[in-house]
Amino acid sequence: MEKFAQGVAEGKTQADAYRASYNAKSMKPETVQNKAHVLMKRGDIRARVEELRAPIVEKVHVTLERHLAELLSLRNMAAKASQFSAAISAEASRGRASGLYIEKVENIGPPPKIIINRPNGD
Repeated sequence: MEKFAQGVAEGKTQADAYRASYNAKSMKPETVQNKAHVLMKRGDIRARVEELRAPIVEKVHVTLERHLAELLSLRNMAAKASQFSAAISAEASRGRASGLYIEKVENIGPPPKIIINRPNGD
């Protein structure tokens, strides 16, 4: 069961994790899928998969705070390199990400007419 949980946590399909963990050579694909599904319904196995995935999720999880800090770092590096356009772009991105700037698009007037010219005169 541990090997199965590790396989699922690594991103294998449930069926592939089952095949890697148990002797399933003589089983039909439907049987493998059913047995893998039954295993994943067990609370202890689901909890183990979540436990194994937790460090991975934490590592790649992007928070607003981290995103803003990285944009600030990019802005500072660009300004230090006298790349002011890039610095301004990074700062504007920080403003949008933090909600300081809201971009609005306003359509004024009727929608444009589309004219299709057909060669046969229709």
